[in-house]
Amino acid sequence: MRYTIVLLALVGLFPTFGSAQDGVTLALGTESAEVGETICVPVTVADFRNILSMQYTLQWDQRFLEFETISDFGLPWLSGNNFGTQKTAEGLLTVVWIDNSLQGVTKMDGQPVFTICFKVTGGRGQKAYVGFTENPTPFEVVNKQEKVVNLNPVAGGVNVK
Repeated sequence: MRYTIVLLALVGLFPTFGSAQDGVTLALGTESAEVGETICVPVTVADFRNILSMQYTLQWDQRFLEFETISDFGLPWLSGNNFGTQKTAEGLLTVVWIDNSLQGVTKMDGQPVFTICFKVTGGRGQKAYVGFTENPTPFEVVNKQEKVVNLNPVAGGVNVK
């Protein structure tokens, strides 16, 4: 029986475990700023190996933070054109990126892929949450083998002084 399972796994008819990529982690930093200041929060990656594309939505507490800009693009073919800014007044920013070379991109753990900047508008003494959501853009990360892998989001925010 054991030989049958091994043979089925070799020909792709039975799932194998431990060989697939567990997923990509996207993490937002936590920064501190005074009301009225502009603060930039980096989005960093971990386990970003041979990735072809990804999509998701960033979400923040618009009572305390006002979207200003995106900068410091750390992926090939990533630019302001990859971000949907139509709902930033509602605290939502959509992100869609693809590696146009179709070769797959690898980044070292902890490297930023972009930075999002906000004006701190209120909430003195509060933590303004910044995180990831699947609404309106669902999570999807695709690797070089054209397999969907998990997106492991880690929220951050701004401590308002």
